[in-house]
Amino acid sequence: MGTPKLPDRLARLLGRRPAAAPATEQPASRETHAVRDYLELEGFNPRIDSDGDICFNYEGVTMVLLFDLQDAENIRLTTVIEQLPPKEVTTTAVWAIAHEVTQAFKFVKIVLLKSGHVLASVEMIAPRPSSVIPCLERAAAALAAATAAYRKRRADRPSE
Repeated sequence: MGTPKLPDRLARLLGRRPAAAPATEQPASRETHAVRDYLELEGFNPRIDSDGDICFNYEGVTMVLLFDLQDAENIRLTTVIEQLPPKEVTTTAVWAIAHEVTQAFKFVKIVLLKSGHVLASVEMIAPRPSSVIPCLERAAAALAAATAAYRKRRADRPSE
């Protein structure tokens, strides 16, 4: 059995494998470009993919701003923290650390996918993509801090 693969959309956005044309390709809107322009002005080196999502770096963490194709008001800022080896996917320690960090940060959720990928995510509801600009840096800072807290706890308790 090979290594579980990262969900296609996140893999493409994070540059983990060549981008394939998605089934429902969405052009980036003016709103998405406004968010990208803000991130560019702030020095985060953003790029928009073929789905209209934005990938950028914040304090050394690669983040993806995902715009939901079915619900335009649902916007998610996410990052892949790590991919667990298959034997660790079901360990209680990993789940406990994810729960502790989620509980400590409240604004950030740490989730463990069946594939073994651990994601950190901030979900926002906004009437349009550019509405997230005022809180985007705070969301990115919280996501980076939660990612660092998760990694520190994993280093302190590698595989209990």
